[in-house]
Amino acid sequence: MERFTVSCREGVYECFPDVAKLSDGRLVGVWRESEGHVPRGYTRIVLASSEDDGVTWGGREVLAETSGPVTRTPGWNCPRISSLEDGRAVIACDLNYWPEGERMYRRTRVHLWWSEDGSRWEGPDSTGIWGIVPDKVRELNGALAIGTHERSPETGNLRQLLWRRGDGAWEGPEVVADEPGLNLCEGTLVQREEERAFIMRENSGRGLPGYKAVCRDGKRWSKPSQVPLPGCHRPVAGWWGDRILVTYRCYMGREVENTLVLGALLDPESVFEDDLNARKGRIFFLDYDRSPTPDTGYTGWCEIDDDRIFVINYIVDDSRTAQIRGYQVARDDILAEARWGKITGDQ
Repeated sequence: MERFTVSCREGVYECFPDVAKLSDGRLVGVWRESEGHVPRGYTRIVLASSEDDGVTWGGREVLAETSGPVTRTPGWNCPRISSLEDGRAVIACDLNYWPEGERMYRRTRVHLWWSEDGSRWEGPDSTGIWGIVPDKVRELNGALAIGTHERSPETGNLRQLLWRRGDGAWEGPEVVADEPGLNLCEGTLVQREEERAFIMRENSGRGLPGYKAVCRDGKRWSKPSQVPLPGCHRPVAGWWGDRILVTYRCYMGREVENTLVLGALLDPESVFEDDLNARKGRIFFLDYDRSPTPDTGYTGWCEIDDDRIFVINYIVDDSRTAQIRGYQVARDDILAEARWGKITGDQ
């Protein structure tokens, strides 16, 4: 595994990054700049690109910014970038009010920027989608889809939502998971033929593993159940070959600092099947935050080629404020090539 500095700006808190590989082969990263994890007076959404698979980065561009007290003026929160099948790129970001409250989630709106080639961006276009921390824009049976979460008016807990857009306006929300006793949020959507699943963060502060909800008929979502991702916060899932790769922050409970960034390589059955004995995979280490006040673990990733991925992450570590770091991860970094077959429980 190789690590690279994507951006480290003195006095600027750089956080919540995502990355995509565009149709011309460039990697484009997007993240938020502010004074801290919770902004107070300004927010900026910035872009940068790499032409050498994430080794060096340049071309920093400010996509959008706000100024003023965020309790009265909405600020940008958590950007995501996607590369679509038709070659276009799209960035989604929620425009929020702080501090968070009961009414905050439905006052939030997700905005989109569009680009034909990742060079010129048009937007932001307000979608009417409410909820915070959007998932990547996904392509789902000919439609676009995006996940957000809000506080449930029924249970009072956090619940996962799904929105869709065909030829017209965005429609929804579809409730994916609203489970009494659980706070399910920050979900990431993954598909297998006609099946789809959300892998979600459980945000009660108890250090619970990740949860999943599965839809097999295009209509009904299963009751949430656990996935083998200990302490899973803000998962980002997708296919890497014939397995599902998830990167996430490992949060073991309120009294334990957020220092670990992990990845997991899962057999599809771990996500799409109900059989507890089918939960197979392996967890691997990405980074550790050495800072006295650590803050890390919102990640994004994309495939570089068949054998490598690039992961982007924010971390404090040896900086006074959070910085953006990248990682090239090869298959052989996770599993020795001689064993690169089906993951089984005895590995």
